[in-house]
Parts: sequence; C-alpha cells; structure tokens
Amino acid sequence: MGMIWLVTLIPSTIWAQVNTLFVKQGTTLDRHLGSTFQLPAASLGSFVTLSMLISVPMYDRYFVPLMRKRTKNPRGITMLQRLGIGFSIQILAIAMAYLVILEL
Repeated sequence: MGMIWLVTLIPSTIWAQVNTLFVKQGTTLDRHLGSTFQLPAASLGSFVTLSMLISVPMYDRYFVPLMRKRTKNPRGITMLQRLGIGFSIQILAIAMAYLVILEL
C-alpha cells in the first residue's frame, strides 16, 4: 500500500491545483463564444466535472461490458489494471504538458 500511496501523491497534489490553474488560465485566455457571450474564468473548472459526467456512464455502458466478455471478470478489468491505465494516462498528459512548455 505504501507504494501505491507514493505513486498517487504527486497526481493528488496536481489535482488539488486544478481549479486554481483553470481560473488563472481563464483570466489570460480569450473566452468569447460568439460576439456577445464571454465565459467567466471561474467556470472553466466545470469542464472537468462535465467530462466526468459524460465519460463515467460511457465507461459503465460500453467499456465494462466489452471487457467483461474478453476477460471473464465481472468488473471488466481489475483494480490494478485500472490504476495502471490511469497512471499511464497521467504520464502521457504530463509529457504532453512538458512538450508544450518546451515550445514556449
């Protein structure tokens, strides 16, 4: 358990900063939708919640049944596999962010 805690420590710290980062980015971005409507900077954090509200039902509806057939596991994939996939996605996201920063 100690190893899992250590691996999740940095992503948890990053996750805690998401709302602050979105507001900071939102103040510098062009948030206009059309000629009259401007998105408030503080509302950009809601896109994280919206993406979760969309992706979790899709995961339960499509991914789990597909993986249940392939792996014969009633949950689709094991918790360790979920952690591995999640960490891999986080590594890719951080690598992409690093590459973007190199371009600045």
